[in-house]
Amino acid sequence: MRQFVLLLGLGLLLYIGWQLLAPARRQSLLSLASRHAWRLGVLFLGLLALLLLAYFYPPIHLL
Repeated sequence: MRQFVLLLGLGLLLYIGWQLLAPARRQSLLSLASRHAWRLGVLFLGLLALLLLAYFYPPIHLL
């Protein structure tokens, strides 16, 4: 419960900070966040593909 309240408070503070920013700064931060979101999404999908490959591909006995 404590973690939920901390996350809720942090989200509220971030929202208030976002609303207090100038529109030009908000736009530049939005483009930065979207670029990083794309990179994190590609990284997540790559790791998921490797996990699925490791699950379905039979093991290779090297030794």
